[in-house]
Amino acid sequence: MIKKKEAKKEIKSKEQKEVETELGTAGFTLGILSLLFIGISGIFLSVLGGIFCLIQKRKKQTKINKIGLILNIIGLVLSMTWMVVYYFVIYPYLTKIGYSI
Repeated sequence: MIKKKEAKKEIKSKEQKEVETELGTAGFTLGILSLLFIGISGIFLSVLGGIFCLIQKRKKQTKINKIGLILNIIGLVLSMTWMVVYYFVIYPYLTKIGYSI
């Protein structure tokens, strides 16, 4: 009887640990995706992933949470840089040669 209670408590604690790190894992995944999809979608993914990582940081700091936050910041910077380069360099060149989007 005592072993069953201990087993149930152990299972509950494992499930609770998994739930506590879900947002960090989601933020990490969105950080990787923000590096792959540079542009407007990369900005959206990195902001959303950053929010997930910050929420996770308030609940419980994890290693994957820190890495996810770093990836999201890098993805946001790359996406913003790409948007500026496109607007000021690539788009004027394309309009100059007569290419319409």
